[in-house]
Amino acid sequence: MVKYLFLAFLVISTLLFKVNDVKGQTLRTVCRLPAIVEETSGIEYVSDDIFWTFNDSGGEPELYLCDTLGNLLKTVYIQNAWNRDWEDITQDVSGNLYIGNVGNNENKETDLTIFKIANPIDSDSAIAEIITFRYEDQHSFPPGLDSLYFDCESLMWWDHHLYLCTKNRTDPFDGLTLLYCLPDTAGTFIAEKIGVFDTGGSPKENHWITAGDISDDGRQMCLLSSDKIWLFYNYEDDHFFSGEVRQINLGHLSQKEAICFLSDKQLLITDEEGPFNSGRNLYLYSIDSQIISHSNSNKKKSQRHRDSKSFH
Repeated sequence: MVKYLFLAFLVISTLLFKVNDVKGQTLRTVCRLPAIVEETSGIEYVSDDIFWTFNDSGGEPELYLCDTLGNLLKTVYIQNAWNRDWEDITQDVSGNLYIGNVGNNENKETDLTIFKIANPIDSDSAIAEIITFRYEDQHSFPPGLDSLYFDCESLMWWDHHLYLCTKNRTDPFDGLTLLYCLPDTAGTFIAEKIGVFDTGGSPKENHWITAGDISDDGRQMCLLSSDKIWLFYNYEDDHFFSGEVRQINLGHLSQKEAICFLSDKQLLITDEEGPFNSGRNLYLYSIDSQIISHSNSNKKKSQRHRDSKSFH
């Protein structure tokens, strides 16, 4: 979805920031994405330098398999799915993909859905199972301006559960992102709120959450904004906000809306096409080795058991 206010903000900010590659920083431009993915809004690494991505909203329900040279390798059509506002993608240990049709800019949508498909690496189409949900604490559609917490651009998987961190649109902006959990199986559920994190600061475009991911070993979680990463570690179970957090200022402003772990040491990030022929890039960010060592040495992980809530 074209975000006119953000683009205006970005045009003005581009006069102050260079939005191409960042010299002397750990954020590196890998390639420019194929032109078809002008509104890239999710990324999931596959292997051998290939990854899935897709467009934000209003187009066909399609996934695009790309490589790190910027080539489009294949297009996969998702049956039994629709693209109202696709915002993120994640993967489980069996290779199933989950596509979040969870964008909710005005906080009024009642058809929040996640599409679950078998990884279509060897196919040109896939049939989606449907996960439908609502947030346990949203009772008005939309709520008041000071309670616009229910947009979402971050979908993550860990240990048979899906996690969503919301994109804050409150006015006045209070910087909070809400963390919700629901099962990773087809059905209709109430998403349970399990955490709150204050990103702080302003303007909101630099502090609302536009993507997230959990590392394969569950030891790290990351959240993204237009120019920052928040890296969480040393938490227990899925209490992601209970451990330590490092705010990473990228020194690079663009409409970043996708992030995933390439390994426990590296992150892949994409941004949408922006003004002055900027954006539509794949970036690589290398995580500080001290953070990795700290999270690996102190992390404790145990099985958790949540009672899933369903509604009809």
